[in-house]
Amino acid sequence: MPVAQPETKILAGALLIGKYRVIREIGRGGMAAVYEAEHIALGKKVAIKILASELSNSAVVIERFFREARAAASVKSPYIVEVYDSGRLEDGRPFIAMEYLEGESLYDRMARVRLIDPVTTVRVISQCAKGLVKAHAAGIVHRDLKPENIHLTKNEEGEEIAKILDFGLAKFYAPVRTDEKTARLTREGAVFGTPAYMSPEQVKGQGTVDHRADLWALGCMAFECLTGRPVWNTDQGVAMTFAAIAAAAPPIPSKMRPDLPPAFDEWFKKALERDVVKRFQTAKELSDGLAKAFNTSQISFVNVGDLERVAAEAEELPSDSVQIYESAKPPAIEVTPPPRSSPSSQRGSDNSAIPLLRPPGLSATDLPPTAGPEAPLSTRPPPRPSGAGRFVVPVIAVVAIAGVVYLGWTRIMGPKTPQPATSGAASGSSTVPPASGIPDPTPPVAPEEPKWAVTISEGQRLLTAGDSEGALKKFAEAQAQGGGAVAKAFIEQVKIGASTVGPCKLVAFSHPRFGYERPAGRPSVALGVKGAVVVWTDDHEQSKHDHAYSVVIDNTGHPLSKPRDLTPEGDFVMRPSLLTVDDKVVLLYWDRSGNSGGVRARWLDQDGRIDAPSVLLSAAKGGDYWPSMDRGPDGFWVAWQDERDPQKGNDLFLRHLDTDLKPIGPEIRATDYIVPPAPEKGKAASARFPGVAVGGNTLFITYGLDRDKAHQIVRMRLPLTMPELKGSGLDDKAAIAPVPGGGHEKPKDRELGDATIVNDDRVDGDLPTMACGKEGCFIVWQSTGRAQGAQAALIDPVKGLVVWRKKFAPKGSHPSLGVHADGQVEVAFYEEGRVRVAALSRDGVGTTTTFGKVSGDQPRPWISGGRLKGEWYVSWQDIEGGHTEAYVARLSCRN
Repeated sequence: MPVAQPETKILAGALLIGKYRVIREIGRGGMAAVYEAEHIALGKKVAIKILASELSNSAVVIERFFREARAAASVKSPYIVEVYDSGRLEDGRPFIAMEYLEGESLYDRMARVRLIDPVTTVRVISQCAKGLVKAHAAGIVHRDLKPENIHLTKNEEGEEIAKILDFGLAKFYAPVRTDEKTARLTREGAVFGTPAYMSPEQVKGQGTVDHRADLWALGCMAFECLTGRPVWNTDQGVAMTFAAIAAAAPPIPSKMRPDLPPAFDEWFKKALERDVVKRFQTAKELSDGLAKAFNTSQISFVNVGDLERVAAEAEELPSDSVQIYESAKPPAIEVTPPPRSSPSSQRGSDNSAIPLLRPPGLSATDLPPTAGPEAPLSTRPPPRPSGAGRFVVPVIAVVAIAGVVYLGWTRIMGPKTPQPATSGAASGSSTVPPASGIPDPTPPVAPEEPKWAVTISEGQRLLTAGDSEGALKKFAEAQAQGGGAVAKAFIEQVKIGASTVGPCKLVAFSHPRFGYERPAGRPSVALGVKGAVVVWTDDHEQSKHDHAYSVVIDNTGHPLSKPRDLTPEGDFVMRPSLLTVDDKVVLLYWDRSGNSGGVRARWLDQDGRIDAPSVLLSAAKGGDYWPSMDRGPDGFWVAWQDERDPQKGNDLFLRHLDTDLKPIGPEIRATDYIVPPAPEKGKAASARFPGVAVGGNTLFITYGLDRDKAHQIVRMRLPLTMPELKGSGLDDKAAIAPVPGGGHEKPKDRELGDATIVNDDRVDGDLPTMACGKEGCFIVWQSTGRAQGAQAALIDPVKGLVVWRKKFAPKGSHPSLGVHADGQVEVAFYEEGRVRVAALSRDGVGTTTTFGKVSGDQPRPWISGGRLKGEWYVSWQDIEGGHTEAYVARLSCRN
């Protein structure tokens, strides 16, 4: 048997077959990797899809791979992805070169804007139908249409259009280059497709599947666009889904969304007719009917009656436009589903990595809006269950399983209309991110977990699917099963999130750790490749010796692992914080006692585990440091407080790190606040709780300054080019200089950079933090004393001036800032026992959204951006069952 070659990642700059220069890898899955490349002779950007080495010896897989090229290249349509070339690389791996698409998939659009408005839905479905007219006329049935395989991009005129992708399962039902291998791939008695969109004839494995199966799939997608839910409930497994497709009554759209017209109910009923004769007979007929149902203009089609002319047009491709390489004789092996891909590339498709990922810099705001202002914003249900990828199943087994399950289903449950799907685990290998951009499925609950934990996991999936009422019922059921304080916390928190109004919606709630009664220290969260990484502190392993522990949570908030110790060398670890950097996460923390005392940082890998030894940044001693970190143009900057002289208060220190977290030069002293000399009374000024942010070529530090019985909020501005940042900053010499003629001048406080008081209203402030985004740099803090409240200020990143200052929450406290990858800045804070968020911009503070509960005086929350536009993760601690516990919420916001 041939031995698969080891997978070789192609590096940027590599030249493929003498004409494609690789720019970067843009996606990877279980079957293939996709690279952005340039055709060096034409100067044209392309996407190169390369089959994985371990599959390169399978003739069946290779034929399916090249079939994608052959099918797409056989049809000329602006609504079908264009294929330029195919063949084999120098090492023998098959490749396909196709057009490079920007934008997003229909799946991701629905994840971002849960309900698609009718006008956009009609346009997308009609454009898909127009592409199918050409494909069907050329004798090609796609057989795997689904939102993941519809890409929304812009044409040369700037108009958004839909393109059909991935013809890897296409069936040539007319003689278009058919051979013995093609017959093997489309043999009667095998099932191909994705269950949620498969027609009854596909489910039954009938060899008579024709173009009307694609029309069924279009009907399913139109329903999902307009209702926000798939037609069939797929989370109960493939067999139940097959049973529903075979015999259950389809749902009525207007019952899911009352504002849909009755005409759409009729259209949908015809689109999902099980009798193919009663179904729409052509893609044009389906498209025209949908436009009529919503009283919109019909898209212009070619004359579908002249199929021979269209087919001839499709055959007019240059003979060398696509090279199809014949594979060796198929080995005598049974065709089985492709191996499950890594969590970072899971989705219900085996089209591997699709060359459609939006390049860095192209935000979702570059795409036209779809849903009207009234549309509720939520996330799409998690990806398909484990049976939802492409597969091949002998028809006898499928029919037998479906028959038995359906028989039991109809007798026990009755012929009820299936409710829309909630969620499930995914298989397949697409790298296009699901709703939050992080991999989901939720893995099976560990056997040692109690029954109520399984029920809570089910409720989490319902919440992410948009069914908050169903989720609350599950949490109540878990409480009855013995879930106790944990289930109660889910009920209390989700009730608040489900009833909220405002620009943000709670789409997932997480309880990162189960079964620990020791208090948890304030959690932080950051988006990683394989999920959101959550870190907190507790002493469950050794009493009074807190360590930092982490888990990775999936799209629904379910932990994907048991807690892992990230600071095994620590003695008493405090306040861990996270920073996402490319495909890794940086952990910053301090140890307040023991031999490992001081400020430390370390890399975490894609699984949220330790990836490198910790790096000591400060003096190696215990203390309270409260460090802060931000990424700069050439590495990182860290600031912390330190009490070097017991007779003085805290001063601020900085450290510049390279991209590997290695310190560049010594620590830098940023402040030197003096001790008033006798006979003057009073304490030395003390700098506390620094926050660091990099805006352009400027390093900003904000901190609380206790001086002259006042609590000030200070902003210090340090140009990155200033020479003092190359050395050790302020010297340690006494700040009292001699005066000519004898004596000494009055001692002076010293700051390394330009320092300005921000709370010039003379209202005491505390706990400042700072972040720089696309509209400037923001500082938030809480007012103390009688004038309580949360305040914010906008700082001009160039001049360092305070542009505006505002108390945005009269009873707010403990504000914290997060920056999204698109530059949006969001503030999370507490007010009146609730956790709230609001957007910050040059125009001020946006509308507040309340989504969680907090009791007492807890540490400030942590907020960080997700992968999708408007997606945020917020973590905080609260009281649960007599101890503090860590919580995480995922929000989807319109701002």
